[in-house]
Amino acid sequence: MRGSHHAQLAVLKAGAAYTCIDPSFPDRRIRELLADSEAVALLTDALGKKRIRGGFDVRALTAGKGADDDDVTPARPRWLGPASLAYVIYTSGTTGTPKGTLIEHRSIVNLVRSDLAEFDLGPGDRVAQNSSAVYDSSVEETWLALAAGATLVVMDDDVVRLGPGLPAWLRKERINVFCPTPTALRAMGCRDPERELPELRLVYVGGEALPRDVAERWARGGWRMATDPPNAR
Repeated sequence: MRGSHHAQLAVLKAGAAYTCIDPSFPDRRIRELLADSEAVALLTDALGKKRIRGGFDVRALTAGKGADDDDVTPARPRWLGPASLAYVIYTSGTTGTPKGTLIEHRSIVNLVRSDLAEFDLGPGDRVAQNSSAVYDSSVEETWLALAAGATLVVMDDDVVRLGPGLPAWLRKERINVFCPTPTALRAMGCRDPERELPELRLVYVGGEALPRDVAERWARGGWRMATDPPNAR
């Protein structure tokens, strides 16, 4: 799941649109998402391809061996424009059937341009990507880094669950831009973030309400703390 960036970029370069599916979803949920999104193919790994052979009405594709070695840049389809569909994002479905929202390329561009103007990222920055690809926030984390020429450091599932051990990982990876939820910040257990994470310069919080005590603890240092959206600080 957390290695899906190549797949997303490949789909977008081909002029198609994608929707991300978490392998932990039950088969019924996956069938619903594939049917509602009218997916024509499922890009997956060998285990995923084996799994969908049992009753999924969709063609499964896996990356060919040596594909990463091919230096091929496909031509952009002539019809592809700002209003073209980029991806479909689904709600959690906790209140009923998951609902899909259609996101166009221009919507992503507008968001990223706003972020770049607000946060002033550049090639020297290292951005931690900790949101699952099934969540909209992952798109912002990914393109905030790539559009600025910064380094995107993907946190795998084991790292995301570190909790109190996460500050050590952030120091090891020299992360200076971090986009967590307030719950993740609290779970890290940092008593003095400025001292424990000296390289961190921007904490971009979203996904849920930001409690005052968390905000006060993490906004003490000289680095910035922002909430989603950027102008709602």
